[in-house]
This record gives sequence, C-alpha cells and structure tokens, in this order.
Amino acid sequence: MALGAGRSDLLAMVTGQGMKLAAIGFALGLAGSLATTRFMTVILYHVSPTDLPTFLLTSLAMFVVVALACYLPARQASHADPMRALHHR
Repeated sequence: MALGAGRSDLLAMVTGQGMKLAAIGFALGLAGSLATTRFMTVILYHVSPTDLPTFLLTSLAMFVVVALACYLPARQASHADPMRALHHR
C-alpha cells in the first residue's frame, strides 16, 4: 500500500496467493487420500473407501477454513497505516 496498491489489490493478492497454495495442497491431499484408500478398507464399516459425499464435504470444509485463514489476515493488513508500518522497527 505504501507503493500505491489499493486495499482491494492487497486483499486480492494475499488471498489469491494463499488459495493457490491451498489448491496445490488439495490436489496432493486428494491424490494421497485416493492412493491410501485400499489400505483403509479394513477399518471402514458401511462406507466405501472412495465415498464421494465424504470427499466433497471435507474438501468444502477445508476450502472454507483456508479462505478464512487467507482473507482475515489480509483484511487486517489492508487496514494498517502504511506509513506507520514503514517506520516501525
């Protein structure tokens, strides 16, 4: 913001970078969970190892948590005074 970026620019940049990392984590986690399903069949009762609603619900819940974890600090940073942040030691 000290170099001319607006609040919305800062929010979009910080949230976008966090969500990109989250997307990579989601992809790796989904691949890892699908790879380990054959080992999990022993401990699962009355649920298939590749239960689509379970995968979707947990992914949605994690997406909401990640979005809030990215947005809330970015919003707080966008309300900070840039001159005060530059002068802080």
